[in-house]
Amino acid sequence: MSGARGELPKEFLAVAQEHGQDMVETVLDAGLCSEAVAKLVAVGRSTDRSEVLTAVMVLARSFNRVSSKYCKNRGWTEEMLALCDRDLQLAFAGKVWTPEDGKRIVLDA
Repeated sequence: MSGARGELPKEFLAVAQEHGQDMVETVLDAGLCSEAVAKLVAVGRSTDRSEVLTAVMVLARSFNRVSSKYCKNRGWTEEMLALCDRDLQLAFAGKVWTPEDGKRIVLDA
């Protein structure tokens, strides 16, 4: 992401128009958290420090519970979130083109 919440990179604007900016930001934040957890797990394993791994796993489970409740309260289904994630990945890979009429075209899914 480009910094402050609310400022999406231009590649993601069409996805935000389709799925809503709040969902896009939530999916992006969840992805960043997953990447951070994976890196922390790797550090914990490389240093052989079980307390680091335990703390990271507690953090990850707590984040998953909180974000799942938030998404449920917003009325978002797993399918909706998965579609948003797929569209973000395609946009990130440059496989979505948005012509001037605003309709997205998937180039090579």
